[in-house]
Parts: sequence; structure tokens; C-alpha cells
Amino acid sequence: MSRVPPDGGAPARPGSFLWGLASRFDLEGEAAAHYIKPIPIFGRVYGGFEMATNPAFKDLPASILRPLSVSEVAAIEGIERKVVNRMIDDGVLPGSLVRTRKAEKGVAVARYLMPAACPMVRFNTTTGTYLNATIRGRLMRRIGLLATRGIGPPVETEGAMSIDLEQVIAESVSGMRRLAAAEEEVVIDPDIRGGMPVLRGTRIGVHEIADLAERASVEDLLEDYPSLTADRIAAARLYARAHPRAGRPRKAKGAPRGARKVSSATIALGTL
Repeated sequence: MSRVPPDGGAPARPGSFLWGLASRFDLEGEAAAHYIKPIPIFGRVYGGFEMATNPAFKDLPASILRPLSVSEVAAIEGIERKVVNRMIDDGVLPGSLVRTRKAEKGVAVARYLMPAACPMVRFNTTTGTYLNATIRGRLMRRIGLLATRGIGPPVETEGAMSIDLEQVIAESVSGMRRLAAAEEEVVIDPDIRGGMPVLRGTRIGVHEIADLAERASVEDLLEDYPSLTADRIAAARLYARAHPRAGRPRKAKGAPRGARKVSSATIALGTL
């Protein structure tokens, strides 16, 4: 049972994505046990991190207005994690939009980006690829100002090109909204399959469905899992990209120890 904070903040439901978010940022006490306390944003601040002030962000769920992992940003923008990491390493993204969590010995263990970085990532990997480094850098700074402060023209002209910066932001916001909706479809509860992420109202593992969707059609999955819908399968796939399993997948190592071949046969395809 969730509890409403005394200052009127919104509670996080048990098993919801918000419920687990407190532990990610090492919140303690009542905040970790019962809710993540929202405080004013636009001007609002979520979990103590300042957020963008562009009106484009104002209708997004509070659950997505937080530092986003590299995997989450990659899923939002439909690119690989290594592309986002390279942008951070090369200093393409402003340092003010990058956060790191550090271990006790000061070793960085995870990177996070503020939501305003998403449209900059999108621009750099789409329209920005057609521009030289000087123009690309200047327009990314313009996007940053437009996204974080609402300052600057929504459309920029470079030579014969007209670049709609506001549209870049809107497309990123749409991706963030899809991820927020996907996270709402997922429950993480220690009493359900040992805390494995499952689709709400089921015991179906999110990563299991995402793995199956790589090899089977949506129609086949709906036949095997009639309680699902195409939208929920898409949500599972997006969630799995944004929140990959920890560690590397196991590689198949052939037959179990002690097994031996009993027989073998070759069958002509025409006889099947």
C-alpha cells in the first residue's frame, strides 16, 4: 500500500517503475520505502535533479522527467548505446547534461543524461550528420537553449537547408512518452517471479517476450499469449531495450556433460 507524502506529493504504487526508482538513486528512509517526492518542476524538480523548462516537456509523465540511463536514451532515440556513449566521450553533449554514479572508490559505474539531452542526441544522429562539425555544434547549442530555456527561434536556416529544431524536440518528446507508457506496463515485485520485470496483471516476463519477438511474428505471439496485445508486445520490446538484463547472455555450449549421440539420420527435404 502506497502512502501520500505529508506535503501532498504523488505516491508511487508498489511494484511500479517509480517504486523501484528510489533505490536506483540511493534514496533512503520513507522516500525509498513509499514514494519519490516530486517537487516543483516547470519550475519542477524531480528527485532533486533540475529539468528542462521548454513547454514541449510539460505534458510528459513525471516518471520520465528524471536522469535517463544511456540505454534509456538509446531506446528513446532508436539507436545503439555505443553511439550515445561515444557522444559523451567525445564531449558532443554538454557536461551539464551528464550525470554519473560513482562507487565508493570514485570509479564511475553508470552514466545518466538529463531529458534535455535527448533532442540533442536525435539531431546529432539524424540531420546533424549532413552538416559540418562547426554548424552541427552551433545548432546543437541552439537546441539545448530551446529545450532547456525555451530561448531561440524554432526554425534555423543554414544555406539552402531549413532545420526545424522544434520538430526535433517534439520527436524526442514522443519517444520519451512511449518509454514512460512502456514502463507503466511493467511491474517489479519480489513476490512475482522473484522480482523479474513482468507485464502488469500477468506473470509473463518482459525480457522473455522481447526475446521471443526477435524470432517470432506478433501474430504468433498473440496466438501463444492471448492475454497480450500488439501494443503490450511493443511496450515489452521497448522496455527491454531501455532496461537490458544485467550481465552478458549465456552462450550455448553444446550437449550437457555425459551426453552421447545415439543415432543420426539425413532426411531429404522433399520427404518433409
